[in-house]
Amino acid sequence: MTIDEMRDRLRAALTAAGDPERARAQQAYMKSEMPYYGVSSPELTVLLRPLLAEFKPANRGVWEETVRALWDGATHREERYAAIAFAQHRAAKKWQDPDALDLYQHLIVTGAWWDSRRRRGERSGRARAPLVHAEDHSDDARVGCRRRSVAAPRSGPLPAQARHRHRP
Repeated sequence: MTIDEMRDRLRAALTAAGDPERARAQQAYMKSEMPYYGVSSPELTVLLRPLLAEFKPANRGVWEETVRALWDGATHREERYAAIAFAQHRAAKKWQDPDALDLYQHLIVTGAWWDSRRRRGERSGRARAPLVHAEDHSDDARVGCRRRSVAAPRSGPLPAQARHRHRP
């Protein structure tokens, strides 16, 4: 399945499951310019299962291209949530390493909103993954990443260097 076909199927499923009244309420609550379909989080999880089951990226490049295409091409907030689900998919577990930081940095900079951060793994202050802090360089063009953490899905204990957070 191509990325465009996947996006079309995702959008069709979201449109069919969406609730316009809920969508307006979600958008108002989130104070978001990006519209919603009006799909709840549990509904989205169920809706994504068949798409995620078919997602078998051949390599890191395909995985990253898919996540970026879904994220960057999103017209509604739930499509961004879907991109995060694809980023954290079990098929991509082997690519959850420091080389994935550019991808996660992209998600942070272009989607710096609290609900996106929460889905990326920064839930209630409990790390689900090792935290890697971007260095604070005042002349750095990536201002959106300063003092932010990237949470990449991981199983097992945290490495020693990730157990302690630096607090500026």
